[in-house]
Amino acid sequence: MANYPQVKQDFGSVKESGYDTQPDVTVSGAIRLRSLYSQEWSVFNIQHTCTETQKDQILDHHTAHAAVSFSFLFVADGQTYTVRYAGRPQARLPDLSGDWEVKTVLVQV
Repeated sequence: MANYPQVKQDFGSVKESGYDTQPDVTVSGAIRLRSLYSQEWSVFNIQHTCTETQKDQILDHHTAHAAVSFSFLFVADGQTYTVRYAGRPQARLPDLSGDWEVKTVLVQV
């Protein structure tokens, strides 16, 4: 299994937990929450400020691993997760400094 490129993750990178529950009303009129999935899953919104070479590493990794699972180390909690891409990483050059902004969304599997 391949690893996500080791490019510095910006402070704005976040992990959001999801349970996907749905409120339901029982026959007696009581409200309960119904779980749509058997376990909690996470979505990672990762932000990088990086060089053009690092940006190319991320985009090349997506091209090679868009449809498969891979390992990802989330530096905020020091844990490694098995994830997949939720879409193509978005890269932009906001100014003439040469630093690229890359945003990637990963979903835990």
